[in-house]
Amino acid sequence: MLSVGIVCFILGVCYLYFPKVIFRVNSFFRKYLFNDDYILQYRRRVSIVLLLTSILIVYSTFFSSLRKIKFSLSDNRNIKFYTAMQNMYSGKYNKAISIYEGILSQEPNNIKAISKLVYCYYMIGNKEKAKYYLSYGLKIEPHNKELNSLGKTLFGKN
Repeated sequence: MLSVGIVCFILGVCYLYFPKVIFRVNSFFRKYLFNDDYILQYRRRVSIVLLLTSILIVYSTFFSSLRKIKFSLSDNRNIKFYTAMQNMYSGKYNKAISIYEGILSQEPNNIKAISKLVYCYYMIGNKEKAKYYLSYGLKIEPHNKELNSLGKTLFGKN
């Protein structure tokens, strides 16, 4: 689709600024394209139509590819995780906890969500839940550096 837009753009520029090129091409394809009188008489109209067509095709191709990139980058899990981290770093631990627990309900072995839950529960003073999630995470990945570091920092143990 993009190549069609580029061809239309080139044709539009040739019609507008380089009619001699069109004459040469037209002499070869005279039966299939336009006659010389038509080119001279309607070159501005044809060039505008071709240029606008190329702009529309390039524009639609560009933005449809942007939408594909946007949707691939914005999968729901990443948005939830990012929102939870924003809440956590702005001190809204209860909101972050609900989002992280939602992530865990869909992915029970998500170590990142588990480690963030340990931190959030610790920060709101619920050390029992923090210890629970710490031990839960360490059962999944016993040698996880982030969880072991959290355990040492928050509870003074591995």
